[in-house]
Amino acid sequence: LTDLSSGRALIMTGDKGASNPNRFRGLTDPHIAYHGSFSVMANFHAIQLYCINRGGFALMSDQDEVSLMVNAFVLTGDEKESSSSLPPSTSTSLDDNDIGSSNSKAGYQNLRNAFEDHINSFSPNDFYLMQRSMKEEARNPSLFSIVSLLKLSNWDCELFFKFRDNIISQIPRATIGTKSDFEGGSKKIWNNYYHLDSVKDVAFELGRVMFGLHCWEEALEFYQSSVDVCGEHHITHHNMGLCYSSLKKYEEAIACFTKSLELNPDYEKAAIWIEKIKDEKMASLDQA
Repeated sequence: LTDLSSGRALIMTGDKGASNPNRFRGLTDPHIAYHGSFSVMANFHAIQLYCINRGGFALMSDQDEVSLMVNAFVLTGDEKESSSSLPPSTSTSLDDNDIGSSNSKAGYQNLRNAFEDHINSFSPNDFYLMQRSMKEEARNPSLFSIVSLLKLSNWDCELFFKFRDNIISQIPRATIGTKSDFEGGSKKIWNNYYHLDSVKDVAFELGRVMFGLHCWEEALEFYQSSVDVCGEHHITHHNMGLCYSSLKKYEEAIACFTKSLELNPDYEKAAIWIEKIKDEKMASLDQA
């Protein structure tokens, strides 16, 4: 890759690993984790030395014990300026981990500032711990706190799916401001969605949120997206029928409830709603 970029590259890494060489002291074989595939801890210190030896530098996470360590490795294209061997201070002793002087190359100040602002000041690992602790330690987090977390994540679809039940249960009682946040945020969540797992039907859950907000048209759009992406389901068509019924589009509602029954003949709710709409139509004709 560096041949294509004249020796220049910015490599951002995020993984489990260690940047302190003292963590490798006394170790023999690395620990292997099995999870469908397998993985080992990354040696970020070695990658750092490699970049320095090639005339580059590294911006390292200031956190030592993290589940997700993010670092930036920079190859500047100035390889000729560096010596052909590693600096003695970094190649002969694990105790000497002060490589800060190697990171003092002039320039790249915007990159350094961005790394400090967006990685070291509040790292991805910090955010991971925050959202995990909110889910595991708070029985029923408030809608305000969930909205704040979603905003911090730039409306991440995985985070929304994790807290979907908490959101849906509280959305009918939400303040006007919070409802407005979700009306705009739902589109951002869907724009951040990339379909990998049909079990996680994000569009369906967004439809439920929009239904709770009485945004029937928006709910129908998400339910249709659910059908398009994850396939037909009797509950999806039933919920679409409820939206059409709320919009007083009774023919469309009956069509959705009928489709729901075709997919699941034992689904009594759809049959009840068909009869309910027919009764309402008869009542309106009688009044006319």
